Amino acid sequence: MGRGTDVPMSLEQWRECWARAEGAAEGLREALSALGVPQVAYGAVRPVVTHNGRVYVDVGMLRGDAAVMVAEALKPAGGSGP
Repeated sequence: MGRGTDVPMSLEQWRECWARAEGAAEGLREALSALGVPQVAYGAVRPVVTHNGRVYVDVGMLRGDAAVMVAEALKPAGGSGP
């Protein structure tokens, strides 16, 4: 959103940002689930909106096995990544 820090965000703007953050967090949860990652491994995934309207997804800590699954899924098909 790129808002200045001196301009307060309206409740309506915050709600719009929160909805985007929730959607992004849910999308990540769904992708992890589709990879076969158990929910307990990514239970800390949560939406975040900063005071100036930036939207983030806090991933928290991923279990090592879950991180390997994500890394494998992100590699290009037929690639020879690390």
